[in-house]
Amino acid sequence: MRCRGILMAALVVTYGKAIAGQYEGSYIILWSNSTMPWHETEDGRKTRENVRETVENVSITLTDNTLRSIAFHKFPIRMLSNIIEGDEALKEALAEMPDMDLTARYGWSLHTDEVSPIWGMYDMMTPLTLTYGGQEHTIILKFKSDVMQILDKAKLEGSKGFSQVSTLQLSFDELHVDGELVLEDESWEANSGDLLAIFRMKQ
Repeated sequence: MRCRGILMAALVVTYGKAIAGQYEGSYIILWSNSTMPWHETEDGRKTRENVRETVENVSITLTDNTLRSIAFHKFPIRMLSNIIEGDEALKEALAEMPDMDLTARYGWSLHTDEVSPIWGMYDMMTPLTLTYGGQEHTIILKFKSDVMQILDKAKLEGSKGFSQVSTLQLSFDELHVDGELVLEDESWEANSGDLLAIFRMKQ
């Protein structure tokens, strides 16, 4: 067990250096709210229809093993205004937000073959200060990513080894205003409002 830990520690340094850099791509944003009609999928599940919007010419930056961070640049925070219901002041304030960077930590593990590296993001909490309704509010946005990436060790030996990943997903999870939970994702099928963001790597 101790040998495995030493091996992993050495590998994450190597892998961290291999993926460090900036990668170009685009965002695909899928959002829905309670105004969207329901429909049935081919496998019999019911889900809401959604709006699909694409933002071109964006990028992500990965740091090496020292910081283990990933930044999504020029993320369109304003898109969240589409899923806000019941608070028009908050909705309007979010709609006026400029694009901003979202940052998360990442981590490594090893596949059962003890060789293949698995890369994954941790949940990200993004604080904002918004003034609306005549006062200043502290906003906390939480995004999550449940998708793990099994990377090709051989491809990590070249520069920008993360370019083998085709897409990265971020889904909206929670929104807090002044310490109070005001919006929470339950599931794409059931929730009144939902937002999924996909970063598509430029190949």
